Amino acid sequence: LRLQLEPVQRTRAGLSLRATQNQAARGLELVANGFDHRPNQNDQITWLRCLTPPGTNNLRVHVRGTLDAWLDGQALETVSTSTNTDGSRTVELATTIPPALTSVLALRIDADAGHYGGAALAQPITFDCHAKTVLLGDWAEFSLNNYSGGAKYHQHIHLEPLKAGQRLELRLGEVVAAAEIKVNGISAGILLTAPWSVDITQLVHAGQNTLEILIANTVANEFSNLPSPYVNSAQTKSGLFEPIELIWFESAINSRS
Repeated sequence: LRLQLEPVQRTRAGLSLRATQNQAARGLELVANGFDHRPNQNDQITWLRCLTPPGTNNLRVHVRGTLDAWLDGQALETVSTSTNTDGSRTVELATTIPPALTSVLALRIDADAGHYGGAALAQPITFDCHAKTVLLGDWAEFSLNNYSGGAKYHQHIHLEPLKAGQRLELRLGEVVAAAEIKVNGISAGILLTAPWSVDITQLVHAGQNTLEILIANTVANEFSNLPSPYVNSAQTKSGLFEPIELIWFESAINSRS
């Protein structure tokens, strides 16, 4: 297919703008950062709600207006407030309740003129999270539907001494989309496709060992929250899935744990 641009015939006939002294007739009011399409509305309150990621402790809300916030119905304490160059405010909030697996965050924003609904947020909310124990599975189950990035899984395993000639292999279940495995702080490899397995014989020792698995997904999750034709629901599955196995190899016989 070839694309050819056609010249546009321009004419002075069409829409025109007429100045008026009647503010109500105008319907739009020019404000510092744009137009206020509701200049005569006294109630400029915006309510926003979302589910928080696992282990939420502190959060920062970049808001155009004044903010009150609750986490699972409990008011959040304002730690600090600063004004940004674009006129928005960054409000840091802290919670005194133990971090839950996921909670409901409610925001009440008395919005600045012209910034209603989602426009009351100048940037995405930033969450600071403590480590939290979760089951293996899709990150969407933990309110991370639109999260693109990485997550680390930690586990301590106790091993008996390996016999002469034995090999130890770690096998993961399904991985979406990539994994880096570390044993006792040393990288055992980066896995980009099945089989999701790696030999860890040289990295383990008798006694306590630390296993760390870093899982990274793709940008599809972040794009799924945008009007994009490039993402479908089948692309947003993310995380580490069962089963996870340690397999000992000895001669021609193998055993599983």
